[in-house]
Amino acid sequence: MSVTTIAISGCGAVTHHYYLPVLEARRDRLNIVGFHDPDTARAGAMAARFSGSAAVDTMDALLALKPDLVIIASPPAAHADQTISALRQSAHVLCEKPMALTLADATAMAEVADAQDRLLAIGMVRRHFPCSRIVERLIGGGWLGALRSVSVFEGGAFHWPIGDQRYFTREVSGGGVLADVGVHVLDLLSHWLGPAELVTYEDDAMGGVEANARLTLRYGEAGGVIRLSRDWDRPNLIDLRFAQGSVQWRAEDMAAVTLFLDGDAGQLRITDETANGITFPDCIGLQLDAIIDHLAGKPARIVRAANALPVVALIERAYRERGPMEMPWLAPVGVAAHG
Repeated sequence: MSVTTIAISGCGAVTHHYYLPVLEARRDRLNIVGFHDPDTARAGAMAARFSGSAAVDTMDALLALKPDLVIIASPPAAHADQTISALRQSAHVLCEKPMALTLADATAMAEVADAQDRLLAIGMVRRHFPCSRIVERLIGGGWLGALRSVSVFEGGAFHWPIGDQRYFTREVSGGGVLADVGVHVLDLLSHWLGPAELVTYEDDAMGGVEANARLTLRYGEAGGVIRLSRDWDRPNLIDLRFAQGSVQWRAEDMAAVTLFLDGDAGQLRITDETANGITFPDCIGLQLDAIIDHLAGKPARIVRAANALPVVALIERAYRERGPMEMPWLAPVGVAAHG
C-alpha cells in the first residue's frame, strides 16, 4: 500500500515547526486531508496551507476523512486513545513520543495495531540522525571490544514554545525532563546497546514534574549514568567507553561522532559527508519517508511500537521507584522551617 493521504491530530509546536515544512516539501507525494485540534483557529490556519484540507474539532471527524496515515502530535495524555481510535478505523499511525503515559496504555496500543494489521510507528527521530548509523556501525563491527561504561548529560534552558501551561503536569505529559528528552536518550541507547536495567532514579520534583533527573543503569556488565536537565546548560554529550576506545556524540551534531582509540593520543571525527548541514526537520522528513516506503513494501528503517515498549517500561519503573535528588541548597530552608 502506498500512502497518499495523511491527517494530523495536534496543531501545536511539533506540527508547526517540524511536520508542516516536511509535508509542504512532499506535496507531490502526499495528500494532506485534515488537521484536528481543540483550537479550531490553529487547525484552520494549518489546513489553509494545503488545498482541499479540512480543519476539524473532533478525532471522529478527522478519521471520517479516511486518511491512510494519521500523525498523532497531540499532548501525550491523548496519544493512547487517539492512536487506538485511528487503528480501529484502519489507518496506519505515526505517534509522537512519548508513546503513552503508562506501559499498560502503550501495550494496548501495540496490541490493537497487531489485531488490526496496521502499522504503529513511534516518532523516535534520533534513530534517523546520520550519526546514529555511524554509531551502529562502530559498535556492530565489534572491534571496539566490550562496553565498559555509558555517560550522558543533556541539559539546557527550556525554550520549547508550548501553548498550554498544563504541559508541565504529569497528567498531560507524563512527567518532566525524563518523559521528554529522556525518551530520546534512552531509546538511542537501547537501540545501540540493547536493553538497560534500572539501578536507581532520582529527580528534583517536589509535587510537580522534574526539571532535573539522574538515572544509574546497567547494560550487561557496564554501568551507565544519565543526567538530564531543563535548566542547566551542560555538554549535551553521550560518551560510550569500550575496552579498545570510546565514541562520543554531541546532541547538536547530527552528522558526526568522535572516535578515540586506546593507545592513540589523537582522535578521529567520523562524518557522513552526504549529510552535512542536515537539520532536525530534515530528519523528521527521513522518518516520514521511511514510513511511506515501508507501507509501499520497500525496505525501510522504522521504529515499531514493540521497539518503544522497553523504554516506556523503564521510565514507568523509574518514576515508581523515584528517590529525591540531593539539593543541598535547600537545606537551610528546611532547617529554618523546622527549627
